[in-house]
Amino acid sequence: MNWYLVSLRPNKRELFLKYLAIAIEKNQLQDLFLETIVPNDPIYKDMVLLHLNDLKTARSHLQLIEHFQKIEPRPIAPEQISRILET
Repeated sequence: MNWYLVSLRPNKRELFLKYLAIAIEKNQLQDLFLETIVPNDPIYKDMVLLHLNDLKTARSHLQLIEHFQKIEPRPIAPEQISRILET
C-alpha cells in the first residue's frame, strides 16, 4: 500500500475526483483506492495523491476515468508527501 501522484488534465481536478468517486462506488473498489488527498499548493493544482493497494490494477481503472493523464510508476516517499502537504 503506497501513495502515488496522479496527473490530470488542466483545471479538471474536481471533475476527475467526482468521476473517481463514482467509479469506486460503482465497481466496489474501496479495497483498491484507500484514500485520496488533494494538495493545496497551486503547483499541484492538476494532481492528486492516491493511496493504492495495487498499482497495476488501479492504473487500469484510472485509465477509464475521464481527465486522467498519468500516474507516476514509483511510490511517493513519506517525506515527499509531508512536503507536498505543508503548504
